[in-house]
Amino acid sequence: MRLSPFCLTYEDSLMTRQSVAFFLTLSFSALSFSAPQFLISHNQTLYQSTAYVDGKISLPNTIEPLSDTTTSWITLKRLCFGRSLSSRCPIIIKMGTDTGYPFDLGLIYIDLNSGAITPNQLSFNNVVLRVNNNGELTLSSKKP
Repeated sequence: MRLSPFCLTYEDSLMTRQSVAFFLTLSFSALSFSAPQFLISHNQTLYQSTAYVDGKISLPNTIEPLSDTTTSWITLKRLCFGRSLSSRCPIIIKMGTDTGYPFDLGLIYIDLNSGAITPNQLSFNNVVLRVNNNGELTLSSKKP
């Protein structure tokens, strides 16, 4: 009996279904990568800064004075898992974490799907946090 090229055996059918599932997974994951690959932080102050997810878990990179740092978006999502409100992850920014007198600059929320950071600006104790873009922020000193 001759098989038509359109007739699939069980093994071929299974392989085809697995291939379709794999490519669908890839296409959906590509859609979900509208978030940035990194959280980029610029510190233009003389204070060391540390970010804490939900006020408890520090991000792996402290931001040294007058420097820039990046944190992988995958790391950020992993640290926020189970602590975020829908897709918004609460993060407390602390300044002067290398001194005996650290202070909270404030609370920001990072949308894990888009990278949007809210509020767009925070200010306390002559330090200003400004959002540059999705997944990017700058800490600077306010002129007294």
